[in-house]
Amino acid sequence: MIGAWEPAVTIVVAVSHNVTSAATLVGATLAAVGVLATAVWGFLLAGQRLWWQLLVSAPVGAGVLLFWYVVAMVVLASPGDDTADTAAGAGVVILSMPTIAVVSLGLGLGIATRLMAHTALRTLGARASSGGDLS
Repeated sequence: MIGAWEPAVTIVVAVSHNVTSAATLVGATLAAVGVLATAVWGFLLAGQRLWWQLLVSAPVGAGVLLFWYVVAMVVLASPGDDTADTAAGAGVVILSMPTIAVVSLGLGLGIATRLMAHTALRTLGARASSGGDLS
């Protein structure tokens, strides 16, 4: 899910031959779904304590995003532009670390949410078992 929105946006832009409000709306909506899916993925993996899968998820998710970035750069280039692949390669080099950081932040949001929920449920459970007031 993390990179599933990029091909759709690329297709919308390629069909309309420019960035329209429809392409922006599709891109923003699908990117929001991707961010939510990334946080949910972190939440689910943290709940099962699958820490090594979380460590692998950040670079793999960033790799998916960067792959679709290169596809978009090459597909949307002008027919006579022979520098699109070079520009895409330079973009990958420049954007790789920020992309990993953003994906890690999304996963971290899910992890933090899971840990806070776990702590809250444990606190409520302790209060209920000791006969304390739950309010």
